[in-house]
Amino acid sequence: MDVWFLVQSGAALAVGFALIALVLAGRHGAKHGAAGGGLDPDALAIPVWSVDVTGLVTARNAACRTLGEALPAAAGRVEIASHWYEVMAQQSGGGRMFAAVPMDAAVRAESALRDFRNTMGDTFAQLALGLGLFDAAGRLQMFNPAFGELAGVPVDFLLRRPHLGALLDALRDRGMLPEPKDWRGWRQMMLELPSGSTTYEEVWGLAGGVTYRATLRPQAKGAFALLLEDISTEMSRSQRYRADMELSQAVIDTLDEAIAVFAGTGQLVLSNAAYAELWGHDPGAMIGEGSIRRIAAHWREVSAPTPLWSEIEEFIGTTGLRDGWRAEARLRDGRLIACRIAPIREGATLAAFRPVLPDGALPERAAVLRYQDIRAG
Repeated sequence: MDVWFLVQSGAALAVGFALIALVLAGRHGAKHGAAGGGLDPDALAIPVWSVDVTGLVTARNAACRTLGEALPAAAGRVEIASHWYEVMAQQSGGGRMFAAVPMDAAVRAESALRDFRNTMGDTFAQLALGLGLFDAAGRLQMFNPAFGELAGVPVDFLLRRPHLGALLDALRDRGMLPEPKDWRGWRQMMLELPSGSTTYEEVWGLAGGVTYRATLRPQAKGAFALLLEDISTEMSRSQRYRADMELSQAVIDTLDEAIAVFAGTGQLVLSNAAYAELWGHDPGAMIGEGSIRRIAAHWREVSAPTPLWSEIEEFIGTTGLRDGWRAEARLRDGRLIACRIAPIREGATLAAFRPVLPDGALPERAAVLRYQDIRAG
């Protein structure tokens, strides 16, 4: 039972016994003819009654008469006429005195708390995230099924409420955490973390390509939570994405045409080696940060004056249906370049550039291929 309800029940018992004492004092004073020697039972707002040695009701106050004839014969919490009471009893001569303290509010609160805990328990049970709650002494107090599964330790071990240190030892024994270079130092650090106020997170790479994210999160009054999350799929997806990006980059780096791709926001998202060679700078370092404004400023610096760069900036910032177009510009070294601007999916824009060669001339890469063909022939 919650501490609050223990306090409330204790208070009810104290009130009940105090009222019984007052009634007994009143009866004792009346028996000896003392005026005002106690409290009139009918003045009490709570039910009070007395029984003889056979259990027969010998007296009751006005509040008790509203309860009917079926009165409890023993102390404890009971429901009478759709209301809950904490019944107290005390010996009085050859019989007993009873007092019933109303407990409807406490019962409703207990029920609400029980429902809340059941709801939270059901919710935790459905989580794929492993959640273990520890008290201020570092002992496990609550955990969900996923915590036991991800930790890989027997449920009966967790039910014994192990200390965090014992849990870390068990995880290590079962290979469920990576072996630190300094096990004792790392273990001590983990034990000291809950005393702080900062959430601590580690990624654990385990055998078989399994990866966990372990989070130690301090809670109120020294308690803390240990969260275990299997992020193997997320890590695998991230690795495949990086591999796909590296492959895509390798492919476009083989092209002779200088290519730069901008998102609808104007941010550079892709460029190739031919672009860096043509324009004399590598925008790869600005991926995700380089904007069309900054890059167009570089184009202006190395080319003859032309409104083309402003037109490209405006095109990239345009939403809705767009048609691709072509133009030419001349670099300050005299080379003429053909520019191709084309809309692509999700509002992105492809800017492609190729030097305009004299009639009959071949691009450098094509010339190499032609030379190889001649030698093979």
